[in-house]
Amino acid sequence: MEIFFQSFLKHFDFFRKKLTQLENESFKKIIINLLEYS
Repeated sequence: MEIFFQSFLKHFDFFRKKLTQLENESFKKIIINLLEYS
C-alpha cells in the first residue's frame, strides 16, 4: 500500500501543481482520511 501510494504521489505531482492552494488543502484532507481508514 505504501509503495503504491508513493508511486501515486509521484505521478500525481505534476497534476497537483496545477491546482490552487485551496484545492490542494482539500485534496490533502481526502488523502489523509484515506490513509487513516485503509
